[in-house]
Amino acid sequence: MANTDTVIANASGQTVREDIQANLQAVKGNNSTGTTPTGTSLISYMSWANTSTNQYQVHNSSAFLPVVDISTGTSAGTHIAKPGTTAIPGYRFLDSSGSVTQSGMGLPADTRLGFFIAGSEKLTVLSDGKVGIGTTSPSTELDIIGNATVQTSTADAILNITATASDSSKNAYIDLVADTTYTDYGLRIIRNGGGANSDSLIMHKGTGKLKIDTDEAAPIVFLTNSAERWKVNENGAFVWSGHTGSLGSADVSGVVVPKGIMSKTGSNAGATTLGNLYNFYWTGSALKCWIDENDVGQVSGPSSDYRIKQNITTQTESGIDKIKQLRPVTYQYQDYKVFKADGVTREGFIAHEVQEVIPSGADGVKDGDSIQSLSMDAIVSVLTKALQEAVAKIETLETKVAALEGS
Repeated sequence: MANTDTVIANASGQTVREDIQANLQAVKGNNSTGTTPTGTSLISYMSWANTSTNQYQVHNSSAFLPVVDISTGTSAGTHIAKPGTTAIPGYRFLDSSGSVTQSGMGLPADTRLGFFIAGSEKLTVLSDGKVGIGTTSPSTELDIIGNATVQTSTADAILNITATASDSSKNAYIDLVADTTYTDYGLRIIRNGGGANSDSLIMHKGTGKLKIDTDEAAPIVFLTNSAERWKVNENGAFVWSGHTGSLGSADVSGVVVPKGIMSKTGSNAGATTLGNLYNFYWTGSALKCWIDENDVGQVSGPSSDYRIKQNITTQTESGIDKIKQLRPVTYQYQDYKVFKADGVTREGFIAHEVQEVIPSGADGVKDGDSIQSLSMDAIVSVLTKALQEAVAKIETLETKVAALEGS
């Protein structure tokens, strides 16, 4: 129906009656019409049911603005507001005293929905689904920046997830799902319920790797009691800091499988770090050492307990004959693999020469992959046999000399 000028004409009874009826119908229908009220029919702050756009609009003394969608579809009754600004959000709330506040919700940009507290945008949702807390330009699905009002060097970004405020036995979870195999979670961060000393866990599902990565030249550091204990430095070296604690019986299990160990020349602060890696390996009968990729031979003292030996017999071959075949030498180290020439003259043997006389007196083979080393247990055993033979001969001679002297 056409809206009226809301004025009762001074005319005959029939005209007045019709004028009153027209005004009552306009009031009843909220001036419903498809044409914007103008002229004498326009009154500031009047309401208008726009039948063309199916909107309920109110005049603000300048123009009609929509406030409610009154279509007959499923959106009937939907509220409509201006985008608003930070200071005046499109939707604002009253405080407890009934005063209009700067807290509410608005559309600062066509692609950004903002939630405001006291005139400051605290939460942002972009049209692509990204959510920002403390930032109006989130770059990820959830972007949290500390101190939403003013960014400072001391601001913290905090995501606090509490399981149940009234029940500390409940666990708090953050679950990440990125595949169709593990739809409950692929990665889970847990704070177990149960009190102040509960466990915290990081759980990974599937046979893929759980990686801890630094994209740039930065170390990965492990701390306990706020003190640095382990570190993988930016070059991949594992650094194990010293500790003063003692170990219990439950702390001695486990296996460490390093590519190699690098040591320092002592524990003092100025000790030199050696440039070569070393490893030890138990062959089943001896402890062998590798420097870098070089097998430098046995380093363990020979075990001699009878319980690890069988087929024990006394040596019958002449020890003196064997000792006489050995060639004691003097030598100096030369540059070879990890060995360095140092100009120092030493006394010793050549391993393969000893092996030719005493087969178990040297480890490895001549010109083999590993550096040959002497087995001093075998050499000392033959030396002892030779000494016993020599002592026996000396005692025989002494007996003969005594007999001659007595005659």
